Amino acid sequence: MDEGLPGILDGLGIPRQVGYAGMLRIINLTGLLQKLKLDKIEIEAKEEEAIFLQGVKFTRREIIKLIFGPERVSDFAKDLFQYPFISGL
Repeated sequence: MDEGLPGILDGLGIPRQVGYAGMLRIINLTGLLQKLKLDKIEIEAKEEEAIFLQGVKFTRREIIKLIFGPERVSDFAKDLFQYPFISGL
């Protein structure tokens, strides 16, 4: 039997998953781009959408897909994106 959080989840009958969960939210897009060494991409963030100043407009959900995939939402900077995102217990 698993110990720690996985064991607790199993004991409560709560499913757990090691693969792609399909949920991700970027809280600090500017900070993420800095960490990925892409801080030369200038953005103007709006409440429900982010606009890259190069004139290409994306919703927050599209930004996640643009950066991490797996779907391709645009050819914008396709030589720079997609970064694989893997989570696990």
